[in-house]
Amino acid sequence: MRSYYDISFVCIVLWLISVNGPSLCLAQPLEMDREQRLAPEEPFVEETQAQIEREGDRALSRSDEFKQRKEIKYVAGNDGAWFTKDDDVYEYYILHYDSRGRMTRRSGYLEGPDSKLMTDDDILDDYIVYEFGPDGKISREILYTGTGVMQYTGVYEYDSAGRKISIKRYDPQKTEIGSTNYFYGHANLIVRDVDYKGGEIVKYHNFKYDNKHRMGKVTEFLGSEGGAGKDGVWLTGDDKITSAKECFYDRQGAKIKEKKYISPGKDKQWFTKDDVMQYYTLFYY
Repeated sequence: MRSYYDISFVCIVLWLISVNGPSLCLAQPLEMDREQRLAPEEPFVEETQAQIEREGDRALSRSDEFKQRKEIKYVAGNDGAWFTKDDDVYEYYILHYDSRGRMTRRSGYLEGPDSKLMTDDDILDDYIVYEFGPDGKISREILYTGTGVMQYTGVYEYDSAGRKISIKRYDPQKTEIGSTNYFYGHANLIVRDVDYKGGEIVKYHNFKYDNKHRMGKVTEFLGSEGGAGKDGVWLTGDDKITSAKECFYDRQGAKIKEKKYISPGKDKQWFTKDDVMQYYTLFYY
């Protein structure tokens, strides 16, 4: 079963989809994966836009109705090279949508008895269900185990302008177990989210957008990996980036891929050619 912190990715996704449409990047503020800090095998892989477009053409099969999508994470296979035919599935999710294009459920799967993912015996690990208020905005999210046992309820809060400002999470006994606050910048885009537990910051993310207001780069500062920096104080100049993501889009503006980096490489600079990749994600429509 995933922990609360592993689930935090989902929350920002839903805001982005509800405000800007489902083509926006599923950026990683609230990561719902089995983050195992995979051992990196290859550094940054540079691709041309043409290569990205070709990959997108293979991944996307469009429909006018949003019914179901797949989000699949891959790691390099036995050949040690990225983006080759033997890349392995790390984990995957099925995303369900209603007739209005709103995500209503996100389900994560584990390998079954055959020890392989994306096969018929895969096991439902857990899933989140999203509820909406009269205004069409998400009002609650509820996490269940694969067998239907409730894990937590997240209550969404909005400001007078209709912007999501926080999600407060409660266990089945209605005790608050954590929260995420959101901060806005130019064009009402979220520029930072901050996760709290017991009033203490445990991590935060910074978001950067391209000139079309699509999320392009995300940096994470995780407390358990020294994200607060040497002074141990959050949101100061020495905070340390502990991981990063980069998003890619096709000609129609749909996000087709994101890359997750686990190290800045020898030059110690993020988003340069020697960054070490942990996994990449393809989005199937």
